[in-house]
Amino acid sequence: MTLKRKLLRLTWLRNRNIDLVEFLVRPDGFLVGRACHPAASMGFDEFRFAAYVLAAEADRLEYMIKEPDEY
Repeated sequence: MTLKRKLLRLTWLRNRNIDLVEFLVRPDGFLVGRACHPAASMGFDEFRFAAYVLAAEADRLEYMIKEPDEY
């Protein structure tokens, strides 16, 4: 396996196990969702994708917590 191929494989395996979106609960009890991506290297298409994934995951979490879906 070439070095380039090995690097691509290891990067893919790492990224496969790390979510783009994470949720946390603030001390005041509010649930916050955020997209985790290095801002310095984020282009417009990546920003749009991250915003889409964040919205979809937040909607999915809302559905799991509270039915029926309101939004």
